[in-house]
Amino acid sequence: MEQEFDNHIQYHISNISHKAFIDDYNYALKNPIKWKIKRFIDISHSLIGITLLLPAFIIIPILIRKDSDGPVIFKQQRIGMHGKMFTIYKFRTMYKNNDTNKVENINDYRITKFGKFLRKYSLDEIPQLFNILIGDMSLVGPRPMREEVFKQIQSVEPEYELRIATKPGLRLNIGRTDGGAGPNMAKIEQEYIKKWSLISDLKIFLHIVSDTLNGKNY
Repeated sequence: MEQEFDNHIQYHISNISHKAFIDDYNYALKNPIKWKIKRFIDISHSLIGITLLLPAFIIIPILIRKDSDGPVIFKQQRIGMHGKMFTIYKFRTMYKNNDTNKVENINDYRITKFGKFLRKYSLDEIPQLFNILIGDMSLVGPRPMREEVFKQIQSVEPEYELRIATKPGLRLNIGRTDGGAGPNMAKIEQEYIKKWSLISDLKIFLHIVSDTLNGKNY
């Protein structure tokens, strides 16, 4: 049985000050049937996505290598549910040896020519279907954040901790939100977690699909 269904919640990062507050939104325990349905949807849809996008998993790496030197896959540690760290996977969109600070816009000088195309249509994120399949992420949820960014915001806004009550996801609102930082994004995340339902996930997922097809995810 997955750790998220254990009666005892283990938080994997220090300085969590609102454990009782976070536990109030532990839907794995409070709504186990709905949470299992969410997991079933994640598994089934990630498998469908991987199958349908199999040609992309072959073609994109070839084009990345032709466009610039460096590894095909970008890996980075991010914070998951209950603060557990995991490795997120993306297709590389930046030149080799550039820093990994948040990219503010698609014209950032660090982004490769082909990387701009990948980011516009969120094709750089399709390796995260494997993150979803193995259970580190969900289709819908707050974007997974780097630990240092999370702790920086948490130090001045303790209730920001609520984002680790659920699994991180591909997207939570309309438009690309890499990193998930900012006061508006924090409000959106907290509202989503406090009022989570399968219907809300469905509505957000349909927005994700629509925005991706129209290149509006950046």
